[in-house]
Amino acid sequence: MTARKFVEISVIGKDKKGVIATFTSLLFDCGVNIEDLEQTVREEFFMMKVKANVTGLTVSLAGLEQMLHQAGKTLDMEVRLDTRQSSGIRRMALLVTKEAATPQAIIDEIKAGRIKAEVAVMIGNNEELRPLAEREGIPFFCFDSRIKSENEAAIIELLKKPEYTVDLLVLARYMQILSPEFTFRYEGRIINIHPSLLPAYPGARAYRQAFENGASIAGATAHFVTMDLDRGPIIYQEAFTIDKSCDTLQDVVAKGQALERRILARAVRMFVDGELSMHWGKVYWKKSPYHDGVCQDATA
Repeated sequence: MTARKFVEISVIGKDKKGVIATFTSLLFDCGVNIEDLEQTVREEFFMMKVKANVTGLTVSLAGLEQMLHQAGKTLDMEVRLDTRQSSGIRRMALLVTKEAATPQAIIDEIKAGRIKAEVAVMIGNNEELRPLAEREGIPFFCFDSRIKSENEAAIIELLKKPEYTVDLLVLARYMQILSPEFTFRYEGRIINIHPSLLPAYPGARAYRQAFENGASIAGATAHFVTMDLDRGPIIYQEAFTIDKSCDTLQDVVAKGQALERRILARAVRMFVDGELSMHWGKVYWKKSPYHDGVCQDATA
């Protein structure tokens, strides 16, 4: 029995008539079977993602890609074809701001062999962590324009280069809100850590919100980034207790930040090891990450 082969096709651009019909007809004519299709329009911006079975493809994969790009050019749409197959060890980009402990935790887990991947590039919105990248031998790029769209465009162009092509983008305390146009391009491949047990306390200063609301339990959540702020599919989360008799806000923040680093590392490891999948806005585990003998448990 022939093994089925899949590709993922993304189409983005200004919304207009005939986009879905154009691409689905093209795929049909090339012997491609569409197994899943998601599309949305946000503020007149069209985004479509297709999971395509190319087992019966009647042209070469390169030929299909060329035809898709030609159709995209005709409609003034950006098209990306992704085979979703890593050519070797998984590669990631670390997006950072000023806080060094979180990216350092990922790097340390890689060095220890618990995350079987490599950091291909570190991208910052200021120069603060360039010394960390240089010390670890990681290429560092800073995009610090006050115009967010310019920074995102620069990141997109950088990640198109073969030497910086990555399987995963890790927001290692990257203190920037990504636009819908950016997140769609890498949906299912951007992992963020948020300092609360989502969906509670989305947005900024989550620990302060929990502390001032008198919460007895707080935590952190690793999730995929989508177009909705802090509403992306939850990968993994853990909690810690707030002792109301003695814990200060600083104590809560310290507990939370230590937990964040462990949770983010575990989520990255699960992604790298292929232990999870995302479908229609929900994450599914292929096996439980609890007591997996790799990352520390919450009680450790």
